Amino acid sequence: MMNFVYQLNNIKFTYGQEFVLHIPNLNIERGIILGITGPNGSGKTTLLKILGFLLTSQQGDIKYFNQLVTHESLPKSRKKVTMLFQDTLLLERTVFENIIYGLKIRNNTKNLEQRVNDALKMVGLNHNEFLHRKNFQLSNGEAKRVALVSRTILQPEVLLLDEPLSNIDRVSGRLIIQALQRMIAKKQMTIVITSHDATNLDKITKDIIELKEGRLLEGLNNADL
Repeated sequence: MMNFVYQLNNIKFTYGQEFVLHIPNLNIERGIILGITGPNGSGKTTLLKILGFLLTSQQGDIKYFNQLVTHESLPKSRKKVTMLFQDTLLLERTVFENIIYGLKIRNNTKNLEQRVNDALKMVGLNHNEFLHRKNFQLSNGEAKRVALVSRTILQPEVLLLDEPLSNIDRVSGRLIIQALQRMIAKKQMTIVITSHDATNLDKITKDIIELKEGRLLEGLNNADL
């Protein structure tokens, strides 16, 4: 029996009168990297927000680990999923303070420095060099890697990444890809990642779906991934 993180059934979402997304059926298996590609405006970010329980569809239902998500269970489900937005900005603080921000909110502060050092190492950032840098002292690629670490250190069940490889240097892109692959190899979490460039996703995973005008392309509407 397949162990699904998500089971989406007849999901529809609109902004006002504007049609945005319709997913008749999509099952996402636990412990994989699922890539979502498609042009700008195809519904990728909207789908991620629905998976992150930040948006509620006007029609259909979602099961999360076989449990139907209801209005009452949303807060609990939301805590288990973390999303990195495309234009995420770091706090005007040091790298260390940015990374531990979410942990402090959760009162999860044991061995902070060692955990941060290990997390930075995973994305190719030397803690001696970067730990006390301010946010404005980072390149776009370095800032994106720090933002990724601030999410993964929370150890969510699901990590949602919206265009994490856009507008960054090649080295940062390669290091992010390697970090994601290591996370999956250790079975730490399920990852869903969007990119308008399918070649980026090909470097990360074979499990890729494509959206166009808010719909999964033919043949993928009943995908079990």
